[in-house]
Amino acid sequence: MDNNSKIFSTSDSSLLIRPFQEEDSARIANIWLNGLQQTADSQKYQWQRWLFTKLMKDYGERAVSEQGDVGPEGRNLWENWGRGTMYDTDFNNNNDDTVAVDKIPNDDTVSKTLSDHSLETRGKESRCKVMLVAVDKNQGAILGCCGVKRGTNEKVDLPTVTNDAKNDANNSNNVNNNSNNDDLDPATFSIWRLSVDGSSRRRGVGKSLMDTAEAWAKQHGGKRMQLVTGNPVASEFYVKKCGYEKRMYGMSWWHEKML
Repeated sequence: MDNNSKIFSTSDSSLLIRPFQEEDSARIANIWLNGLQQTADSQKYQWQRWLFTKLMKDYGERAVSEQGDVGPEGRNLWENWGRGTMYDTDFNNNNDDTVAVDKIPNDDTVSKTLSDHSLETRGKESRCKVMLVAVDKNQGAILGCCGVKRGTNEKVDLPTVTNDAKNDANNSNNVNNNSNNDDLDPATFSIWRLSVDGSSRRRGVGKSLMDTAEAWAKQHGGKRMQLVTGNPVASEFYVKKCGYEKRMYGMSWWHEKML
């Protein structure tokens, strides 16, 4: 098994977490789009539900457009979350394809390995991000997805190498000059596109995805994880189940956890 299909073990013996593969794209897009409606449905007041229904519809349509990061039927996901990224590391020396989340060692003890879709494919330094999927071992079905990346700017990809990562990002043509400099902190990671299939909720899929994302970030030098959501149900999950605290940054409520 190559690094692109490395499996992370979880407490649920019927569930496995692995980096997504290109053929997973359509399923990931479907799960994420369907999950947007929960954000609207979970609002307290009717006017909020009406407003968020419209906002989520517009948000989803932009994401799955030809120029969106998801793309029609997920066709842009591989370019944005697969090709040219560093998926994971050889976490042990015994060629065991299963990695326990709580056994991932610290960044300075690990020999990093680039995926098959890194330097040879892109001709540039790999991006420190990964899209994880939760898979039902028995049925082979993808139950959820979760993206994690270095930095907190969705449109800026920081490199795998932590040394001078902030300077590299500041010198990149992709950097938004209006972005907060904290967006480029190489020790801060962020969560994107977390969603669980409606029929698979409340069985620990989301928690397993978050645990694995946090472990992956720590292994790559992460000291802090941040995310933002307008979903009250998701917010409660992050606070009560995952140990996050809500903090106001600018005009948005972010959820933050020290790793």
